[in-house]
Amino acid sequence: MAKMFAKPGDAVSQSLERIAAEIGPVKKVLPAKHASAGESARQSVAIEGLPASYAFDGSWAVIVTKTGQRFQLQASSEPKSSCKLLAIHLDKFSK
Repeated sequence: MAKMFAKPGDAVSQSLERIAAEIGPVKKVLPAKHASAGESARQSVAIEGLPASYAFDGSWAVIVTKTGQRFQLQASSEPKSSCKLLAIHLDKFSK
């Protein structure tokens, strides 16, 4: 997955590994049309030098783990690019 980033590198790979460990075993993944509302804690993986505010095309999915924990995954890609990722954000929602 790290190779899908616009600027892949070791930091991106390591951050993706941390996010995968946080999620754990997955029960289901559901596509979403937009960001979900709710109180959450966010972890992000972004290319080096990405400003705090940037233009992107977003895709969202809701992840439910085998323990019932709910996450939202946001993939932010370069505008008009289907697979050059700028950032992935993982929001862990309160149960």
